[in-house]
Amino acid sequence: MNFQRTNTKISLLEDYYNHFDEDHRLKTRHGNVEFIITYTYIKEILKEYQNPMILDLGAGTGAYSVPLAEEGYNVTALELVEKNLEQIKQKNKNIHCILGNAIDLSCFSDNSFDIILIFGPIYHLLKESDIINQNILIEKDKKKLEILSKNLIN
Repeated sequence: MNFQRTNTKISLLEDYYNHFDEDHRLKTRHGNVEFIITYTYIKEILKEYQNPMILDLGAGTGAYSVPLAEEGYNVTALELVEKNLEQIKQKNKNIHCILGNAIDLSCFSDNSFDIILIFGPIYHLLKESDIINQNILIEKDKKKLEILSKNLIN
Protein backbone atom coordinates (compact mmCIF):
# COMPACT_ATOMS: atom_id res chain seq x y z
CA MET A 1 0.00 0.00 0.00
CA ASN A 2 1.20 3.49 -0.75
CA PHE A 3 0.27 5.92 1.99
CA GLN A 4 0.54 9.64 1.66
CA ARG A 5 2.88 10.61 4.49
CA THR A 6 2.06 13.70 6.48
CA ASN A 7 3.23 15.17 9.75
CA THR A 8 0.22 14.31 11.89
CA LYS A 9 -0.78 11.00 13.42
CA ILE A 10 -4.41 11.71 12.53
CA SER A 11 -3.51 12.14 8.86
CA LEU A 12 -1.59 8.86 8.93
CA LEU A 13 -4.60 7.15 10.43
CA GLU A 14 -6.88 8.63 7.76
CA ASP A 15 -4.44 7.57 5.04
CA TYR A 16 -4.34 4.04 6.42
CA TYR A 17 -8.13 3.63 6.55
CA ASN A 18 -8.55 5.20 3.12
CA HIS A 19 -6.53 2.26 1.76
CA PHE A 20 -7.79 -0.47 4.10
CA ASP A 21 -10.92 -2.54 3.45
CA GLU A 22 -12.56 -2.55 6.88
CA ASP A 23 -15.68 -4.33 5.61
CA HIS A 24 -13.54 -7.23 4.38
CA ARG A 25 -11.80 -7.57 7.77
CA LEU A 26 -15.15 -7.88 9.49
CA LYS A 27 -16.28 -10.63 7.09
CA THR A 28 -13.34 -12.90 7.92
CA ARG A 29 -13.83 -15.78 10.33
CA HIS A 30 -12.15 -13.83 13.15
CA GLY A 31 -14.12 -10.69 12.30
CA ASN A 32 -17.37 -12.64 12.43
CA VAL A 33 -16.55 -14.05 15.85
CA GLU A 34 -15.63 -10.57 17.10
CA PHE A 35 -18.92 -9.15 15.78
CA ILE A 36 -21.16 -11.91 17.16
CA ILE A 37 -19.69 -11.75 20.66
CA THR A 38 -19.63 -7.96 20.79
CA TYR A 39 -23.13 -7.55 19.38
CA THR A 40 -24.46 -10.04 21.94
CA TYR A 41 -23.04 -7.89 24.76
CA ILE A 42 -24.38 -4.69 23.18
CA LYS A 43 -27.88 -6.18 22.92
CA GLU A 44 -27.70 -7.28 26.55
CA ILE A 45 -26.81 -3.75 27.69
CA LEU A 46 -29.53 -2.21 25.47
CA LYS A 47 -32.20 -4.20 27.34
CA GLU A 48 -31.76 -1.77 30.25
CA TYR A 49 -32.93 1.23 28.18
CA GLN A 50 -36.10 2.35 26.46
CA ASN A 51 -35.42 4.11 23.16
CA PRO A 52 -31.74 4.72 23.89
CA MET A 53 -29.72 7.35 22.07
CA ILE A 54 -26.60 5.55 20.80
CA LEU A 55 -23.30 7.08 19.73
CA ASP A 56 -20.96 4.85 17.73
CA LEU A 57 -17.65 6.62 18.21
CA GLY A 58 -15.19 5.74 15.46
CA ALA A 59 -17.94 3.91 13.62
CA GLY A 60 -15.75 2.63 10.78
CA THR A 61 -18.00 1.40 8.00
CA GLY A 62 -20.98 0.87 10.31
CA ALA A 63 -20.48 -2.69 11.54
CA TYR A 64 -22.51 -1.90 14.66
CA SER A 65 -24.32 1.30 13.63
CA VAL A 66 -26.07 -0.27 10.66
CA PRO A 67 -27.59 -3.35 12.35
CA LEU A 68 -28.63 -1.27 15.37
CA ALA A 69 -30.33 1.29 13.11
CA GLU A 70 -31.99 -1.54 11.17
CA GLU A 71 -33.47 -2.73 14.47
CA GLY A 72 -34.95 0.74 14.96
CA TYR A 73 -32.44 2.24 17.38
CA ASN A 74 -31.55 5.93 17.18
CA VAL A 75 -27.87 5.87 16.16
CA THR A 76 -25.33 8.63 15.63
CA ALA A 77 -22.07 7.57 13.96
CA LEU A 78 -18.97 9.72 14.41
CA GLU A 79 -16.15 8.71 12.07
CA LEU A 80 -12.77 10.24 11.23
CA VAL A 81 -12.48 8.83 7.71
CA GLU A 82 -14.86 10.32 5.14
CA LYS A 83 -14.74 7.20 2.93
CA ASN A 84 -15.98 5.07 5.82
CA LEU A 85 -18.71 7.55 6.68
CA GLU A 86 -19.94 7.53 3.07
CA GLN A 87 -20.27 3.73 3.26
CA ILE A 88 -22.43 4.06 6.37
CA LYS A 89 -24.67 6.59 4.61
CA GLN A 90 -25.10 4.21 1.67
CA LYS A 91 -26.02 1.32 3.95
CA ASN A 92 -28.59 3.13 6.09
CA LYS A 93 -30.03 6.61 5.62
CA ASN A 94 -31.47 6.72 9.16
CA ILE A 95 -28.07 6.95 10.86
CA HIS A 96 -27.04 10.49 11.81
CA CYS A 97 -23.48 10.61 10.40
CA ILE A 98 -20.85 13.08 11.59
CA LEU A 99 -17.33 13.46 10.23
CA GLY A 100 -15.20 14.06 13.30
CA ASN A 101 -12.48 13.05 15.69
CA ALA A 102 -13.07 10.85 18.75
CA ILE A 103 -10.81 13.02 20.89
CA ASP A 104 -12.88 16.15 20.23
CA LEU A 105 -16.50 15.62 21.18
CA SER A 106 -17.32 19.30 21.57
CA CYS A 107 -20.00 18.98 18.87
CA PHE A 108 -22.18 17.12 21.40
CA SER A 109 -24.01 18.53 24.41
CA ASP A 110 -23.57 16.95 27.81
CA ASN A 111 -25.99 14.09 28.47
CA SER A 112 -26.67 13.55 24.76
CA PHE A 113 -26.40 9.74 24.68
CA ASP A 114 -27.44 6.75 26.74
CA ILE A 115 -24.95 4.34 25.17
CA ILE A 116 -21.57 5.11 23.64
CA LEU A 117 -19.79 2.44 21.64
CA ILE A 118 -16.02 2.92 21.48
CA PHE A 119 -14.16 0.21 19.63
CA GLY A 120 -11.74 1.46 16.97
CA PRO A 121 -10.58 4.72 18.57
CA ILE A 122 -9.65 3.22 21.90
CA TYR A 123 -6.60 1.46 20.50
CA HIS A 124 -5.49 4.36 18.30
CA LEU A 125 -5.27 6.84 21.14
CA LEU A 126 -2.19 7.57 23.15
CA LYS A 127 -4.14 8.34 26.30
CA GLU A 128 -7.40 6.43 26.66
CA SER A 129 -8.31 8.74 29.54
CA ASP A 130 -8.86 11.57 27.03
CA ILE A 131 -11.66 9.72 25.31
CA ILE A 132 -13.13 8.20 28.47
CA ASN A 133 -13.40 11.58 30.23
CA GLN A 134 -15.20 13.18 27.27
CA ASN A 135 -17.59 10.26 26.96
CA ILE A 136 -18.60 10.46 30.59
CA LEU A 137 -19.69 14.05 29.97
CA ILE A 138 -21.91 13.28 27.00
CA GLU A 139 -23.36 10.03 28.35
CA LYS A 140 -26.62 10.41 30.27
CA ASP A 141 -26.11 7.63 32.83
CA LYS A 142 -22.80 8.52 34.46
CA LYS A 143 -23.28 5.83 37.10
CA LYS A 144 -22.10 3.07 34.83
CA LEU A 145 -19.35 2.89 32.25
CA GLU A 146 -19.22 -0.37 30.32
CA ILE A 147 -16.12 -1.02 28.29
CA LEU A 148 -16.07 -3.76 25.70
CA SER A 149 -12.81 -3.96 23.85
CA LYS A 150 -10.85 -6.94 22.65
CA ASN A 151 -7.68 -4.95 23.31
CA LEU A 152 -8.52 -4.20 26.94
CA ILE A 153 -9.47 -7.75 27.88
CA ASN A 154 -6.59 -10.22 28.05
